[in-house]
Amino acid sequence: MSLLKVLHVFKSYDGAPLLRDVSFDVGAGEIVCLLGPSGTGKTTLLRMIAGLEELEAGQILFESRDVRGVPVHRRGFGLMFQDLALFPHRSVYENIAFGLRMHAQSLAEQEIRARVEETLALVGLDAARFATRDVNHLSGGEQQRVALARSLAPRPRFLMFDEPLGALDRILREQLVVDIRELLKRIGMTALYVTHDQEEAFAVADRLVILNEGHVEQIGSPPEVYHNPANTFVARFLGLTNLLDGQVIAVGDGLVHAATALGAFVFYSDGTARVGDEGMLLLRPRALVALAEPGEEGDNMLRGWIVESTMRAGHTRIVLASDEHRFTFEWDGVERVGERVTCKLDPAKISLLELSVKSAS
Repeated sequence: MSLLKVLHVFKSYDGAPLLRDVSFDVGAGEIVCLLGPSGTGKTTLLRMIAGLEELEAGQILFESRDVRGVPVHRRGFGLMFQDLALFPHRSVYENIAFGLRMHAQSLAEQEIRARVEETLALVGLDAARFATRDVNHLSGGEQQRVALARSLAPRPRFLMFDEPLGALDRILREQLVVDIRELLKRIGMTALYVTHDQEEAFAVADRLVILNEGHVEQIGSPPEVYHNPANTFVARFLGLTNLLDGQVIAVGDGLVHAATALGAFVFYSDGTARVGDEGMLLLRPRALVALAEPGEEGDNMLRGWIVESTMRAGHTRIVLASDEHRFTFEWDGVERVGERVTCKLDPAKISLLELSVKSAS
């Protein structure tokens, strides 16, 4: 069941469109990530859901009720920003208790103390060690956990994150994003998570909403989006940059045959391609399965010069230059820069994006 629904939302600034007909939903207990380049409207959308900015058009429904006009403090949502907004002159305890006093003014001090200790434990901080600490003397990761505890302490119905880990180094970010997902799932919290970092989004989300220039490019689970990008923007944004213009010349026996400027390619059909269709072939980074023998001919052959070769996590990352094209592959072998090679590509790791029917001449 959808807890939050964003329906046909529009927003402009200074007469220029920022969000254009954005629609998506968040199910109860689900973590949905708004993913896209900086400046594409992710934070503005989050602020509108929180009630910090007004809609220009569209609806935001929570539990099937339109929240337009509902004050921020009555929506029952939690929000965690990148800058954390911790009070530097307050202790860890007072930072978390402050939010409780603001959101639940009827709570007795004894209950506030119990709630602070309980929430600190949730985020992996021992109250006996951390409650009285000065937030300025905490590590970056500890400050993030305090900010998360402050967001969770009022027991929000819905929690939103705006680039919460953007200021941290890569190793700490990788650990915390796993911890955040585990915690949200353990307590059954519904969440909306904003980031421009693909790896962070893939680690935390149940579903992705990919935004570009204010509109939705694709919605799906991380595996769905990665294995079936909707278009070349999504592919490139996810780091899938091996793209090549092609035209379908034959379809049959579950296979698609396509002609390109660099030769013929064969790959498995998803049932959508027709003879004459044009599109962009996507050659996945792991498509390279073998190197051909000198003089060997056939489909799915890509010839060129190795212009880069680096080791990455147990495999070699090679960059192949072929005419004006460059392709990046992950390869279990070791090849040297300057070598001319012919790569054999796996048909299971080739697909066709943005099909269009060629007009009759």
